[in-house]
Amino acid sequence: MNRHWLVPYAVFCYLRDKYKTSDYTQWKTNSVYDEDEIQELADPSQKHYDDIALHYFTQYHLHLQLKEATAYAHKNGIIVKGDLPIGIYRYGCDAWMAPELYNMNAQAGAPPDDFAIKGQNWGFPTYNWIKMQEDGFAWWRRRFEQMSEYFDAFRIDHILGFFRIWSIPVHAVEGIMGKFVPAIPVHINELHQNNIQFDYHRYCRPYITNQIVQERFGSEAAYVKQTFLNWGDGSFELKEEYNTQKKVEQYFNGLADSEANNFIKLGLYDLISNVIFFEEDGSQMQQFHFRFGMESTMSFRDLDDYTKQKLKGLYVNYFFRRQDDFWQQEAMHKLPELKRTTNMLVCGEDLGLVPACVPDVMQQLGILSLEIQRMPKDPGTEFFHPAHAPYMSVVTPSTHDM
Repeated sequence: MNRHWLVPYAVFCYLRDKYKTSDYTQWKTNSVYDEDEIQELADPSQKHYDDIALHYFTQYHLHLQLKEATAYAHKNGIIVKGDLPIGIYRYGCDAWMAPELYNMNAQAGAPPDDFAIKGQNWGFPTYNWIKMQEDGFAWWRRRFEQMSEYFDAFRIDHILGFFRIWSIPVHAVEGIMGKFVPAIPVHINELHQNNIQFDYHRYCRPYITNQIVQERFGSEAAYVKQTFLNWGDGSFELKEEYNTQKKVEQYFNGLADSEANNFIKLGLYDLISNVIFFEEDGSQMQQFHFRFGMESTMSFRDLDDYTKQKLKGLYVNYFFRRQDDFWQQEAMHKLPELKRTTNMLVCGEDLGLVPACVPDVMQQLGILSLEIQRMPKDPGTEFFHPAHAPYMSVVTPSTHDM
């Protein structure tokens, strides 16, 4: 029953060690997964068979040890809760075997909050839910079946990702460059209806004036202008070789790690993220997503008061109103199907910027919420008391984020 994952995994480990990298795109052979080739590589007649079989041996004994541990827990009246991470590693066996199940041109993360003012970029690809749904979420069902071998309950890490995920393009470094996917964008007609004089370049390209460069870089401003920027049509633009955060990162990776270089690198990141909107891919300048924290940008600061007021209204509608029913439908496409495939008790990590629809969906599906004593959901409470916990919940003093 484990052959479908164990053989490819063992071969992956063998190739990873052979080529000294898990980045399968750099392998000299088998960089593209082929089932027949993998079965041939894993044949016992191959001279390297012992190198592959070692991973069968290791996984078998890990299986026995975990089964023994859970049996001991059960014998003592304790249930065991497993953990389901929200993502997969970009250069792991899952991505190698079925890259079509993931959006490899995106990076998952989280929007800015008090703990991470630039947001979080976790680096792993987002799920291609449309492709996953074609075979009834077989990848997920197999995962749950495997987990149920050992666990009585499990925690869905970042359950909000089943409603929408914070998706960051691969050319970005900071989480601030992301947007929720899927999300209903702002149409250009909405901007016109609000009498906003929309200028694509002004709103969707980094807004870089001489004043902004001086404010951000101080005594380094002249060097930054000369090295990284071009002047044109009343403002600066980043030179082609530095016009994404990833390009900037790669440039500074080749320089000495110094406070001065880090200051300039982070400043260039700030220039690149100094926008009002990100354009919806393929919309031909018709649909847009607000940059999170728009009001804190220097681009927004320099707009007239009327435009600021109108943009604020659209921003609040975009993030806190228009998406709710849409995100609820997204979750109900996925979670009921997945929950039906397992008898394990399901707990969802419902922390972060939680859409209003999340508690209702979790309650409908009988998914337990997560109550963190050191981080209560009520901002007026300093420390959460278990006596106040909802019946359908798991209470814990803290999480791995603390």
